[in-house]
Amino acid sequence: MEELLIDLGELEEVEKFFTTSGLRIPVVHIGAAAVSFNRACHSLLGEAIQWFTTPEYVIGLQAKKGDKNAFLLHGDVNGCRIHTAYIPAVLRREKKIGIGYYKLYKYKNGFAFKRYEQINPADYLN
Repeated sequence: MEELLIDLGELEEVEKFFTTSGLRIPVVHIGAAAVSFNRACHSLLGEAIQWFTTPEYVIGLQAKKGDKNAFLLHGDVNGCRIHTAYIPAVLRREKKIGIGYYKLYKYKNGFAFKRYEQINPADYLN
């Protein structure tokens, strides 16, 4: 086998992928097309979500599968207790919700998060 000679000064370490499953607080990760909720969010979630916004908050209320504008939740991804759902494109595009992690707060029969307050998940590890 032919061996490569690479200058060690060019190496860039790849960081380990971070998941929210080890966090002790309810956290949502907003991605490009989907959101994921850690296991601490379980009591705040139903079978589907309807999204609402205020100038300061993004709100997700429990909905039924057939409700208009409801986004289905998918659970137990790869054996983990993480739930995912699609995020409406309008939230990312027009409401300017950034990709990142947000702390969830209980609100009525769902949750809310501050739309401009991303958190560093490493601050909340067990």
